[in-house]
Amino acid sequence: MIAKILLSVRPWSFTMIAGVVISAITLAFYYGYPVDITLALLALVGAVLLQAFVNWFNDYGDYVMGVDRVGVGTTIYRPHLLVEGALGTRQILVLSFSSAAISIAIGLYIAFNGRPLVIPIGVAGFLLGLLYSIPRVGFKYNALGELAVFLAFGPLMFLGSFYAATGLLDLRALIASAPLGMLITAVLLANNIRDIETDSRSGIKTLATTLGLKRSTIVYLTLLLGPIAYTLALVALRVLPVTSAITVLVLSLAIKLTRISLSGRIPADFDPMTARVVLLYSMLLIASLLVAVLLK
Repeated sequence: MIAKILLSVRPWSFTMIAGVVISAITLAFYYGYPVDITLALLALVGAVLLQAFVNWFNDYGDYVMGVDRVGVGTTIYRPHLLVEGALGTRQILVLSFSSAAISIAIGLYIAFNGRPLVIPIGVAGFLLGLLYSIPRVGFKYNALGELAVFLAFGPLMFLGSFYAATGLLDLRALIASAPLGMLITAVLLANNIRDIETDSRSGIKTLATTLGLKRSTIVYLTLLLGPIAYTLALVALRVLPVTSAITVLVLSLAIKLTRISLSGRIPADFDPMTARVVLLYSMLLIASLLVAVLLK
């Protein structure tokens, strides 16, 4: 049961969280800001716990809405405690909001250590996570999921991590947050493209069910390939160092996903496959920033 609970929280999604937070902290080092390592690490832990809240609460929302059921979508390759009957809705909600409570406590500690803007940033992140999956009115069920994810994982999490680590805001960090925000949004869209038929039968309205397969694929490819060109533009504008051009190496994996998406034969694990691009991009970005710091 413990193993099932741990798997149900989608721990692989935490690699994307870590990629965003560590990228922001490393960017602060590159810009020459003093970084409080303790507060930076606490920001990482808080972000992971907030994502755990979002993941469990999303399972609750999807179960109530009839989106998650045996043999459909992600139930094929990961545990769904509610669908399997291993836990009840009340227990999932307790797990979810317990994670949120610890994350909030960490956020308050950071705020009271000279980072007061963590409070409004954290509240915005919590509300986006909560409103994403509330049954019937949630962003996910009304074609606003992708926008919410971009805002949460792009500007809010990236800039929030940068601020928690330094106590300062920098417009360049906000600009640099877009590629990871776009790539993580592509992961959600990949999930929704795969589930167009089942989501339509469930009566929910996602961006993919609204646009249809062809137009959703165009948006997906924009979110997948756009960050590569955007990053090269950031290098040209000196928002990122020249070494960050190495992120173009994600292109080979992106091309593979492009071919899959254009074929129209969407695999069950399309979203985890897309998440690999996020992981590779963030690893290359972090490495490029560290090299740039060492070369200064």
